[in-house]
Amino acid sequence: MQQPPQSPGGTSEATQDDSIIPPSGDDSEIEVVAHQKRKDRSNSLVQDPDGGAALSSDKDLPKKVVPSKSQHQATKRPRKSTLDTSVNRQTNEQEPDSPNLIFLVPQYISETSRRLTLAANTTFGEAQEEMYNLIGCQDVKVKPDLSYKLATATVKAKSIALNSDEDWVGLLEDINQGGNKQKKSPLPISIFVEEKYLASLRVYRGAASKTASAGSSKAKKGKVPLMDLDGGDEDDGGSGDPSIHEKESKALEQLDAVLNGCQKCGPGVSCKIAVDGSHVMLTFQQRQAWSIALAHGTSGVTLQTPPRSNQFRMFFKDLVKEEPVTASSAQASAPQGLGGGIDTTAMTTVAGTMAGMMMGMSNIFGGGPWMMPPPGHPPQAAPAFPPTPTPFKALKYDHLLSSPPTEPDSAAYPLISDFFQQLDQMDATGSRNLSQYLKTFLEEDFFYINELADYSEDKLVDVFKMSRGNARFFCQALAKEMKKVRREFRK
Repeated sequence: MQQPPQSPGGTSEATQDDSIIPPSGDDSEIEVVAHQKRKDRSNSLVQDPDGGAALSSDKDLPKKVVPSKSQHQATKRPRKSTLDTSVNRQTNEQEPDSPNLIFLVPQYISETSRRLTLAANTTFGEAQEEMYNLIGCQDVKVKPDLSYKLATATVKAKSIALNSDEDWVGLLEDINQGGNKQKKSPLPISIFVEEKYLASLRVYRGAASKTASAGSSKAKKGKVPLMDLDGGDEDDGGSGDPSIHEKESKALEQLDAVLNGCQKCGPGVSCKIAVDGSHVMLTFQQRQAWSIALAHGTSGVTLQTPPRSNQFRMFFKDLVKEEPVTASSAQASAPQGLGGGIDTTAMTTVAGTMAGMMMGMSNIFGGGPWMMPPPGHPPQAAPAFPPTPTPFKALKYDHLLSSPPTEPDSAAYPLISDFFQQLDQMDATGSRNLSQYLKTFLEEDFFYINELADYSEDKLVDVFKMSRGNARFFCQALAKEMKKVRREFRK
């Protein structure tokens, strides 16, 4: 077996090759270097012409190039770096922050809701103010009660109150617990306001007619009782007592149940027996005026006793006795003139003349001079009956009148309650609140608008404590409405 050639220095080549191998802790790297060493050793043996093997010089030996650590790593399969993943995750999370809270807030002006975006650190006061601005009640004295529902809530789930700081904290807790844990974008939160408040706000703002067509389905179900948004009358908007409209409706139902029990007139006829024993069928205006008086607790008014007014005079003996003499009764009892009787003026003149002549003729037999008596002058006779003012209603139904009446009956005019509701709708500013005076008028037994025709602007201010602007607005609207009724009556 051939020994490896010795170097001039007496050391073997293997020793020199081993001395140039850099120490490394990687076994795979040592194996690669050893393999390269054996390959280079075989290439370094040159065949001698004599058949012997000759060793090339040290200069001819190829130098080994040990791959660097970076080159060695490049040949390996790259491993997934956990650092890169975390960096990528942080980069994705550094996208612009989406809003934390999104609310869907209703509006009084339409049936749709408005979108409100708030940050999670918004306080309850700030959120409430923003919601009031979208609803449209920021300058109204009476504010609505708010409630909310999460988007994850069921349809039958009741809304939760949102009227205090504690409620706001509860809302944030509900969102953190079940709202948006697995959602990239926040879910909307629905805000609810009572429909009665929104309807009252539409009337207050003068927008009731604009939303009537949009909400026609709701309008068919019946009138929504309105609230007093100025806080003047707690009965109209409070949550404790029913509104005045509900009281009037309930009183009308109770009254109809009593009036429809007449056995003679039959069911469905609102009948009441008058003082003369006749059965009087009440009109809707009479029943409505009666129910309004009941709802407001007018003194002396019950389900059996109507209000003491000219409209119900046939049910009170003292009002029937005090009825003045009408033109028809006066004309029937007066002496007739040229129309078919004796003229009382002519009778008086003839009787006076004849009496004077008889006195003159009596002197013929008395011996005295006979003198022609002066013609008799009729005495100033008193009228047959004192002039009395003719009541308006008697003129309308007097069959002896030659011309039809020129003024409508009280029943032709609108009720005061309807007129005040019309005034609130006419008020473009929404700040007059004239309906607050309705209760005062009803307590004074005013039921139709023509009964207030004699009340001037000054009288409304002094008696009913109206402001000067409201009194002027009321008088102008009253005169216009009465003129309209009279014009329709004369057609």
